[in-house]
Amino acid sequence: MCLGADPALLSALAKRRLSARLHLLFMYPEEDFLGPASEEAYWRLAGEVSAAAAGIYTELALHAEALSGKLQRAVAAQTTPVRIAPLRPRANDAFTIAVLGAGRWDKAFDRLPAIVAATHARDPSVRFVIQAPAAAAGLGAPRDALGAMAGVALLPPSLDDAAYEEALRDCAAVLLAYDKQRYRTRGSGVLVDALIGGRPIIATADTALAREMAQGAGLTGEDPESFAAAITAMRADYPRFSRRRRKRSGAPAGNAAQRAVIAGARGRRMRIAFHPAFTNADTFADRYWRAAHYLGPVAAHISSITMLSDLDAPDAPPDYLDPALRARAAPFREKLRVQPANTAPPPCDLLIVWDQACARDAPHAAEVSVLDPAMLHEGDLWIELGARIAPASAVARAETHGKLKAAIAAARADVVNLFGSGPSLGALDLDALTPGANVVCNSLVVNSALIERLKPAFIVAVDPIFHAGASRHAGAFREKLAEAMRASGAFFVAQERDAHIYAAALAEDVRARVISVPVRFGLAPNLDLDRRFHFTATRNVLTLAMLPLAAQLGCEVRCYGFDGRPATQRDIFWDYAPSAVMAPELAQQRQAHPGFFTLDYQDYYALHCGTVAAWIARMEQRGTIVRAGAPSHIPALAARGLPGVAPASTPSPAFAREIARAYRRRRLQAIYGAVLEAAWAPEWGKRALRGAVALARTG
Repeated sequence: MCLGADPALLSALAKRRLSARLHLLFMYPEEDFLGPASEEAYWRLAGEVSAAAAGIYTELALHAEALSGKLQRAVAAQTTPVRIAPLRPRANDAFTIAVLGAGRWDKAFDRLPAIVAATHARDPSVRFVIQAPAAAAGLGAPRDALGAMAGVALLPPSLDDAAYEEALRDCAAVLLAYDKQRYRTRGSGVLVDALIGGRPIIATADTALAREMAQGAGLTGEDPESFAAAITAMRADYPRFSRRRRKRSGAPAGNAAQRAVIAGARGRRMRIAFHPAFTNADTFADRYWRAAHYLGPVAAHISSITMLSDLDAPDAPPDYLDPALRARAAPFREKLRVQPANTAPPPCDLLIVWDQACARDAPHAAEVSVLDPAMLHEGDLWIELGARIAPASAVARAETHGKLKAAIAAARADVVNLFGSGPSLGALDLDALTPGANVVCNSLVVNSALIERLKPAFIVAVDPIFHAGASRHAGAFREKLAEAMRASGAFFVAQERDAHIYAAALAEDVRARVISVPVRFGLAPNLDLDRRFHFTATRNVLTLAMLPLAAQLGCEVRCYGFDGRPATQRDIFWDYAPSAVMAPELAQQRQAHPGFFTLDYQDYYALHCGTVAAWIARMEQRGTIVRAGAPSHIPALAARGLPGVAPASTPSPAFAREIARAYRRRRLQAIYGAVLEAAWAPEWGKRALRGAVALARTG
């Protein structure tokens, strides 16, 4: 057993009968935490516990020498086990400097803005990827300064292993500009990871970090100018540095088996099979082209896709699916294997059951996903599957956050006009609008005259079937979206989970203006997108994205075309302005996604009304004014009309109670979802919750 020895641990161990197999690892130099009052007691405890231990270790040789003198026994320097597998080659050619590990004062985070500025004065093309400090670290000023600098991507203060490894893999070198006094005899986990991963290091001179890399490739600095000089010098001769690091890189022998397992798990691409066999040509064509839409964009992360059928592969999508699928089906077809219907499915990592009636007799697989168009949430589940197969990287997320912040800063105005697709939009007098930042949503993109007139700063769409789905309607939406983006110069805001769909299905010339925002479960909206890069999960574009975005853009928000519907009109979703509807394609949506239309419209509408009320209340607490610029049945908007705008209807007490009940259920669902996302929740508990979610979604 190997333990990190600190005073509390030593005190606890001293009271127990210790095994002769105990191994102790003293992580940090004692001068970091000992004072006159604690020194004598600490060394007495350390001596008692160490006398019974089989081995004593430190991270650095200098610390081992000092500790050996104190304990009067042999102490070995042992590299701390690291978290990462041996790194794959860099994914791009950009010269990126990584600063990893949550920012702290002792890591001289406050010096980074000056180092970045000095480096960019010499070479503006150098990129920096920097892990931000925690909010409680007291480093808000340098963090904000870095966030405003070009060529800098800020990562969250906390990274999971995959995100950390990706950031380290994609960098050219690691910067450790740490405090000289604090790190005179202290090591660093990031240093070890860089050494093993084969990345050159630039460290503070005359520290233990600099001494550890002395025999490898690396340079040192002491102040912003010397660090900048080291960075640009390393870039000028990078092949020499990277060759030296590769010669010295490699895991410690004690971790070889563990590393092999990790590397295999992370490096293997997914094997997917479908169940049951296809015997009907129409059904085969339907599932074939759905799979092409949802799996094609992530095919690089898939090793094989197996379908069982004696039928010929379908040549064209059904009329109700996106006809453009034929042009982008190649990645899917390259991985597809169609085997005879009477053969057993091959071993796979993921089994997709395309008919929910066959879920019970599905063969065993590591993971089973039921994806039947008859299910209410089939579209969500397909897209979430793709997002899990090819998750967004921490670096890409940080760059997207920077893009959003820059776009918001450029569009800020006193008044923000939000435009929905309700019937009242047809009566809107555009000449009477107060100029401001304009944000439109969904199928308003089909109204080219409106887009040309408004020149929106942002277009927002978040629906998994109407916008990111496989249907003809979604394909037509994406075509019109690209046209609207070209005509207006707008950014397109979507959910991060949909990013792979738009990267494949949206016209290439507008993809750079797509901003894909993570979505998290929560009880309240995130109204500070500059600091926290996520939307709070809701079921409608107004509350999920438009109101939070508007709160960041201006101090007064005016809503047009968010009509809702009378509470007594329970048999329809709601009505749309004729100029915002793709009527022929919309008529085919029920055929493309029949399960969606089993939705309880009244429950959805009651929840939407409750969420709008809660979100607006939060905005008003922050000083943002929200007004309805057109008549609305949604109670929170109806009560906030601009002068001359009367409510479209008044909610009954019975509907008010429906709203309250629906919103209480939303609170429970938000807590439920937050547990699934929480780092502290055990995996077995998350698996149980995911199973319950999947079971509920099949209903």
